[in-house]
Amino acid sequence: MYNSETEKIAPRIADYLGEVCVDIGCHHAKVSDASVGIADEIGPMVGLTVKDYVKVAEECPELIGICDAVFSSHLLPNIQDWESALQSWVRLLKSGGRLVIYLPDDRLYDYTLNANAVHRFQYEAFCEHVSMLIPELQMIDGGFDIGPDKYSFFAVFSKKEVVSGRFFLSKATHSLLRITSSDYAALRQMYDLTDRHLQRKAIEAAVDEIEWLTRQIEKLKRGSE
Repeated sequence: MYNSETEKIAPRIADYLGEVCVDIGCHHAKVSDASVGIADEIGPMVGLTVKDYVKVAEECPELIGICDAVFSSHLLPNIQDWESALQSWVRLLKSGGRLVIYLPDDRLYDYTLNANAVHRFQYEAFCEHVSMLIPELQMIDGGFDIGPDKYSFFAVFSKKEVVSGRFFLSKATHSLLRITSSDYAALRQMYDLTDRHLQRKAIEAAVDEIEWLTRQIEKLKRGSE
C-alpha cells in the first residue's frame, strides 16, 4: 500500500524532475527528497509557504525561470482559478523545464469512498486544454495510474526552449509562418468552414503558437531597448 498519492507516481516521473524541482501543495509528502516543498500552510515537508496557489510566482520570485520541474499532485481540483495557477507555476520553469501534474480522473474515482471529493478533470480533455491554454508547453508524456487504486492520471509538459533568442517551433508552425496576411485570412476561413476535427485542431494549435511567439519577440525587443 502507498502512504500518499505522490508516493504512487514518484518512481514513474522521477526522470523528469531534474536537480531543481518544486512540489506545490506537498504538505506531508514530497515527490523527491531534493525537491522544494511549497504549500499554503506549514508542514513537515514544506520549505516555502504561500498565501495563494494562483500567485506562486509572485510570492516566490526567486524561483522564476530557474526550475527544472514543477510538480503537483491532486491539488488543482481544489483551486477555483486553476488555469491562472498553472500559468503562474509555468513561470517558475526554465527553458526546457517540465510541468508534471498528477490528478484524479472524474470518471474513475469511486465517490463512495469520499462523497465530498472535488474532481473535475478527465485525462484527455485536461491535456488538450492545457496545451491550448499555455502554448509554450508541449506534452511529452502521460498516462493513467499505477498501483492498486487506479483512478488518477499524470501529464508531463515541456516548456519550449529558447536558444540565442530563437524559439524552437513545430514544422507545421514553421510552414504557417511563411504565409502572407491575406493567406492568414484565408486560413482562418478554412478553419471556420472545415468539418475535419484533426485538421481544425492542428491549425488552431499552430495559430496559437504563432501568437505566443509574437508576444515573446515583442518582449525581447523591449528588453533590448
